[in-house]
Amino acid sequence: MNQRKRLATFVQISDLHFASIDPQTGALRFPAWLKKMWANTSRFDGLLGHSHKSLVQLSSYVASMRHRENAEVIFTGDATSCGAPDQFDLADDYLATQLLPPIGNHIGLHASTWRDLGIAGNHDQWPGDGWMLGNPNGAVKIYFPGLPDVNQTRSLPCGRLIRFVRIDSDADIGPNSLNRAMARGAFQSQLAVADKMLDDLGRREHEIRVMLIHHSYHCRGKTLSMKLASHQALSHFLSDHCISVVMTGHLHVPLVHRFVPPVPESNHVLETRCGTTTQTDRVPLEWKTLRGKFPKRAFPKNTLLLHRLFEDNRDQLFWTVEVIERTRVEFKPVRRLKTKEIRVHPYG
Repeated sequence: MNQRKRLATFVQISDLHFASIDPQTGALRFPAWLKKMWANTSRFDGLLGHSHKSLVQLSSYVASMRHRENAEVIFTGDATSCGAPDQFDLADDYLATQLLPPIGNHIGLHASTWRDLGIAGNHDQWPGDGWMLGNPNGAVKIYFPGLPDVNQTRSLPCGRLIRFVRIDSDADIGPNSLNRAMARGAFQSQLAVADKMLDDLGRREHEIRVMLIHHSYHCRGKTLSMKLASHQALSHFLSDHCISVVMTGHLHVPLVHRFVPPVPESNHVLETRCGTTTQTDRVPLEWKTLRGKFPKRAFPKNTLLLHRLFEDNRDQLFWTVEVIERTRVEFKPVRRLKTKEIRVHPYG
């Protein structure tokens, strides 16, 4: 009988979109005109900010998985709503330690390594004033310095290693460009540097390689997608460096999909797109449209991804992914979606 032993567990979260908070009341701070606009259009939903209920439930879920399986947190971008320094600080307090009253009643993930296994998203590159155009204010470089990076590793009980390749998918996007306004990603310069880094390391047969990148490989179209040249370069990079799993965010709908990059000698890759884990996912009860009605809106549900790595008695390693969705009470597995997996050793 082919039995499996669990080697590692990771909780992937993404698109937290922390908003600014009134330090006296703990309430989210938004201009009144912005709330009216949100009630009537979905174009600016990325500025909605976080849900306190989501933070509470996520804190409980991560604590449970850490206790049960020693799970570690992986973060795939957009810690903030608009890149403001106070939003980064708030996200860091929650992720690394905990939020204190009145902002939060001792809730937090206590994931001190979240930045080591984290990347910036496109919202994190905004100037911090609520608008997407303009130079970043510097906070993003404080929290996410040194990308690209290939030096984060995790040792496994079987003697093998997970190597994380972290890429800034907004690196080649101009701060005042149409690409920024359309939330596209461009990052060939990052791949070129990471390519040399990995070449210098040499191919190591005992490694499982995982990429963290904010933009989704499978999003194509005029908005939210990777620029074509970067997408094509990424296909070659995945094949050349034997990447098995690509963890993404950006789109607020989860996706777990096996694919083969369209380049010679490619093997299967698993994209794990997280969705949004803590952005507001319920229409606020005080909202009304210009006609005085309650908005007929539906936000994407908060989700996270649960990753597990298993070894069987044939010395094969399998990476499995399960979609976890927030209900009114807690984060729970989505029964209608099957757990998906990919063999990551032997590679190919």
